[in-house]
Amino acid sequence: MKTALKLLIVSILLLGTTFAQNKMSATVNAGVSLPMGDFGSTFSTGWGLDGTFLYGLQPNLDLTGTIGYHRWSAKETSDVTFSTVPVLVGVQYSFDNAGGFTPYAMAKIGLHFATVGASVLGMTVSTSENDFGFLVGAGVLIPVSTDLNVDINASFNSISTSGSASNYIDVKAGLNFGL
Repeated sequence: MKTALKLLIVSILLLGTTFAQNKMSATVNAGVSLPMGDFGSTFSTGWGLDGTFLYGLQPNLDLTGTIGYHRWSAKETSDVTFSTVPVLVGVQYSFDNAGGFTPYAMAKIGLHFATVGASVLGMTVSTSENDFGFLVGAGVLIPVSTDLNVDINASFNSISTSGSASNYIDVKAGLNFGL
């Protein structure tokens, strides 16, 4: 896990220094994670945050690399939690500026480093696994200055966990800034 994360970070940094003539930006978001289906029957609304690096391939198309953290507590007891660290790559397509803001659509795939933990008689017990996941979503960039935007987005997320899927919807807001 640590090796894959280091490799992703080095790759992103190398892309940035090698192709610095293309537009690059970064986004930092935080918000709520709303579990759905069986996942929603077991876990309460959670929270999440993420950072995304965007590298301009074409004027309206960006290659993205995202790392984040999400956490939910069980509905029956707060002693059981589910957390994940998604490491995703994807694309983001920005539509033409509409009335001062820029709407966009995104799709990402990658790995979720998931952990289920429980406190039992004062001891913490946990199990971890690496799961495939994807997301599709949309958002809007609202300009604040030349290289700073407010980013508001929502996405459908699916994690393939132990033979089933843990689905959730993220609703996030944050800042996008040029590099």
